[in-house]
Amino acid sequence: MSIWKQIGGNRVVLALSFARMADGIGNSILFVVIPLYVSKLASPDFPLPETVRAGILISVFGIVAGIMQPFFGGLVDRLNRRKPFVIGGLLLMAAATAGFTLTDRYLYTLVIRAVQGLGVAITVPASMAILTNATRRESRGGSMGIFSTFRVMSLAIGPLLGGAIHDYFGFDATFFTGAGLIVLSAVLVLFWVAEVRAITPERAHASFRMFDRRVFSGDMLALGFAVFVMATSFAMIAPLEQALNARLNEGAIAFGFAFSALMVTRILVQIPMGYISDRRGRKRLIVGGLLL
Repeated sequence: MSIWKQIGGNRVVLALSFARMADGIGNSILFVVIPLYVSKLASPDFPLPETVRAGILISVFGIVAGIMQPFFGGLVDRLNRRKPFVIGGLLLMAAATAGFTLTDRYLYTLVIRAVQGLGVAITVPASMAILTNATRRESRGGSMGIFSTFRVMSLAIGPLLGGAIHDYFGFDATFFTGAGLIVLSAVLVLFWVAEVRAITPERAHASFRMFDRRVFSGDMLALGFAVFVMATSFAMIAPLEQALNARLNEGAIAFGFAFSALMVTRILVQIPMGYISDRRGRKRLIVGGLLL
């Protein structure tokens, strides 16, 4: 067996990972641009400091995605369809990203960010369901490590790309680039990923449930909280861009480099850690170490 297969690699994992990377680059471009964009928008409905408005704009995306993901996850299971959800969510995200070029008020951008969050909520549960069905249990940690590494690569590339495009070509070019990359990810899924359906005939006439109480175990809640804290720490950096740039006398490209540096270490260690967790059965120890 090749090293690639030993660490959980296969065609579906690679296809979804590339698609997630293209989508992630398109979305993470906005990490650098949104705080700068907020300062250009009229905001009579929200007379708040720029950093607060930028933070709200970034947070709305995650709040909508977090609230709606359980619903769409349940809907994916109920309908036993996955690929249409992935493609539909990606196209919705692309349309919303391009929609930034048409806005001139802060309130409209809040709506657009909410739509982007909805697109993610539609896409992610279906993607993870396909990934789970297309991987082997004994190497699933490595498969998830590959998928997550491509995602983190997008978070490292996106801010750099966004800063450079903004400084040289302006806001509209940045938003159109982001939308184009997300459309590319939808095309990759369309041609590279086959539909995967779970064999669960006994649930065909079951009532729809948004939540399955069986997943709310102590371990699941603890891991969810740990990921929440880690993601929150990362996200706190973006709203401070204007203040940091002014203090350091730097531009969007420099901030993009600084933001991307956070992700580079994750890129270097995630696949090895996923492989080690499968081989050694030390998932709890590794998760604790990475959170530190």
